[in-house]
Amino acid sequence: MRLIVDQSTVSNMASTEEINYRLEKLSSDNYYNWKFDMRMLLIGKDLWDIVSGVEVVANDASPAQKDSFRKRDQKAMSQICLGVMPDIKIYVRSA
Repeated sequence: MRLIVDQSTVSNMASTEEINYRLEKLSSDNYYNWKFDMRMLLIGKDLWDIVSGVEVVANDASPAQKDSFRKRDQKAMSQICLGVMPDIKIYVRSA
């Protein structure tokens, strides 16, 4: 199974295009497909630059900018952690 667009959840995309994806969870035998699918998911949600380290919070960033970065960083971590099978969660739990 690959990245699947869940058409039943696509609704009123007038101002913002939000599509929900169902991703096959990371298991012991699907790393390369999962890695690609997760990257595409994070790119689509504008979170990849945080995960890859391209985007960092500046030392002189305003409190609002720091808060926005923190929330997006947590959102990326949430997507990754929820995308793994229970027996793999031990490796991401403390991240």
